[in-house]
Order: sequence, then C-alpha cells, then structure tokens
Amino acid sequence: MRVAVAWKECGDHQIEKQLEGRRARRAYREIITLTDGILSPTSKLPPRPDQISDEDFRSKGLLLPTPYPLEYCEWDFSVPESERSGIMIGTREFGAQSRNHLEAIKRLGRLAKDLEIPRITVINSEKRSGAQKLQKLSEAYLDGVFQIIEKPLPYPDYMKLLASHCLVYQMDHSNVPGQVAGDCMLARILCVGGNSTLEQVAFPDLSDDGSRPEVDIASLLGTLLHDKKTYTSIIEQSQQIAHEKLSFTAIARELANWGALK
Repeated sequence: MRVAVAWKECGDHQIEKQLEGRRARRAYREIITLTDGILSPTSKLPPRPDQISDEDFRSKGLLLPTPYPLEYCEWDFSVPESERSGIMIGTREFGAQSRNHLEAIKRLGRLAKDLEIPRITVINSEKRSGAQKLQKLSEAYLDGVFQIIEKPLPYPDYMKLLASHCLVYQMDHSNVPGQVAGDCMLARILCVGGNSTLEQVAFPDLSDDGSRPEVDIASLLGTLLHDKKTYTSIIEQSQQIAHEKLSFTAIARELANWGALK
C-alpha cells in the first residue's frame, strides 16, 4: 500500500500551532519518515524535520492545489451579473494576525464612499465578541452599506450569499490553500487581495502578498466594480485557468502521474 500524507489545516500559522508540543513534533517526524508521499495544497511544502535530509524530503513532496468540481453543472452557484452587487469580505477570524481580517474591513471602510460601493458584507463567526467589534467598525461606513451576517451559514446559503456579490475582498496572507478563492470559482465571481494558492493560480492579477499599496488596490477595485467589460473578461480568464489547472479532472491527472504513489 502506497501512502501519502497532507495537513488538513495547512496555513503557516496553523501548522506552527499544531507542532508546538514535543510529542507532536516526534509523531510528525515518524509520519514523515514512514510515508511515501507528502502532498501540499499550498505554495510550499510543510516543515522538514531535522532528522530527514532535504533530498529525501523533497523527493516525497508534491505541490498540488486543492481541486474543485468546476466541470460539474451541479456545482455552478453563479447568478446573472445583473443580480450581483458590492463586495463580500472573505476572512472571518479576528485573532489570526496573518488573516488581517480587521484591516480588510477598515480598508474597505476608507474606500467605500469614493468607490461608490453599494454594500459590503461580513460574516460574524465569533458570536457576541465578534458582533461588538463589527458594530464598532461599522461606524466608519455610510448608513446601510455595511451588512453584518450574524452567524455562519449552511454551505448552500453561504454560496447563495457569496454569488450575489461582484467580488470577494480579503487581506489573508497566511499562505493557505484558498477555500474562499475556491468558493469564488464555483460562484463564478472574483477573489481579490489574498495570497492563497488558489488565488495565485486562478486570479494572478488580483492576488496580493501584502506589498501592493492601498492606492493600487483602490484603483483595481474601482475598475472591477464599474468597468463591466473588464470585470467579465477577468472572470472568463479565471474560469479558463481554473478548468485547466484546478478542476477535478486536472488534479486527478496530476495525482495519477505522481511517482511517489506508483
């Protein structure tokens, strides 16, 4: 039996937290030693235990984005462009510094009026404490623009909400696989501002590693929200890339050719 391993939660901060204890690090070393393949859905492999050579470690590794069922019509959550409006904020974790969740909300608060953004939606995932923080941040917005969804939604409802927006904006620099970007692909909308693997692959001109100045982001958002031709063109480009590189069919082909599992 050939065996491959992968982290379920594989952002930099998530792996670091999981490996804090000595017993966890020892178990991780044993697993990496025994496995035939190491699969990483992010842009880099997980940490290499010191006891394993760099050559052996890399020979087991495969960098492969998370697949999405783009070729199946049942997974098309899109709505007509005429029924889309505003921006949804992709991140939800207040505590993870690399997510930059609060900064994303503040930035859109600064840009909302000048860019004439009709609505900005955020999901509160942290109950009462999250509601208090979001209510305070809402003071920077014009009345009626900042919309707070009081709790996480079942996936079909979440996707319906997501698809009703023109795009998703986030400042997540956690080096994660990119679930939010994947959901955007299924909704046939755009994902702007993060550095996840899926964003870098499907939305290369919209992703950000934190180095893009705010004025550049403002110009980009303004174009996407008010230039229908450019907006539609970038969606078509992202869908073509996604079908070629991120669909179930494309990723299955990559796995079938992976030498570690043969």
